[in-house]
Amino acid sequence: MKKLLLLLVGGVFFLSCGDKEGKISPSPDAERVGSINDVEVVNGVLKFSSKTHLNSVVKEIANQKDMSNWYAGSGFTSLLKRQNAITTAQYDKIAETGEFGELSDVAIFRGSGENKILEKIVDDPRLAAILNAKGYIIVSDTAYHIGAERASAIKIGQDYGILKEFLTNYNMAGVKYSKVINEQLGNARVQDYQNTDGNRRIIGEFKRHLAPFYSSLVVKVSYKKKNVIGWSGTAADHLSFTTSGTYEKNEAGFISRSPFSGSRSGNNVEEISMFVVEVYGPAGLSWLSDCRANMYCQVTPSKLYNVDFYPE
Repeated sequence: MKKLLLLLVGGVFFLSCGDKEGKISPSPDAERVGSINDVEVVNGVLKFSSKTHLNSVVKEIANQKDMSNWYAGSGFTSLLKRQNAITTAQYDKIAETGEFGELSDVAIFRGSGENKILEKIVDDPRLAAILNAKGYIIVSDTAYHIGAERASAIKIGQDYGILKEFLTNYNMAGVKYSKVINEQLGNARVQDYQNTDGNRRIIGEFKRHLAPFYSSLVVKVSYKKKNVIGWSGTAADHLSFTTSGTYEKNEAGFISRSPFSGSRSGNNVEEISMFVVEVYGPAGLSWLSDCRANMYCQVTPSKLYNVDFYPE
């Protein structure tokens, strides 16, 4: 198996299966292209006319510097904006005590033992930008909620009474579930190298995200610190990476291959990520090949790290 690696010194794949059989998909007759101007707000939740409309909007906002404020209308607060408002002190408290408090629907520990990592439940910022602060969205005639382990969906049509109940109870009668998984792409493995003291690490990842209404490939680099419980994000003076490769999609036995490349950078940041905008559709993506990247990390003015990583 080809392996991708990265490293240093110094997500979400949604799978359609679940407790209650089947998943709800928006009505096909609603599949029309729309723009940001066509997005509606219903009871504090964004409503897209179709998956095609949603994908079109995500493409529009994907490269904005501040995606948390892309929606100019009133009555909506994104999950991304809520995530961005969480302070380092709040994350540190979770990492020291294991108690999430009011952030139990926003953050989660993934992994086990000393390798537990404190992460956002929805760690693709593009997806977080279109969910409301509690993780809800409407696509066509269906409302969805994204949680830590599963997605909930219910047909609402024009009956906003159903929506109102769903917003207070995403386990109400009639809900269908899809299992939620966060994982690296099948042949992309991260190899960690820690600093001398073992209290800092940089993690590079290729992750795919799949929901009934959304899919993506995200390239992500993050800087972590060691805590009483696992690891959590901490700011580096500078992070940047460049990357290229090919992703493969298998749709009904037909394999298509598409190249991607790009770069990202940020100062005083805990993580940076690149959205491979070409990846859409419920088929998701199945494999990466010919991938490589170069990561540069400046932790302090006197500590710099420049690392290449390739598949084995």
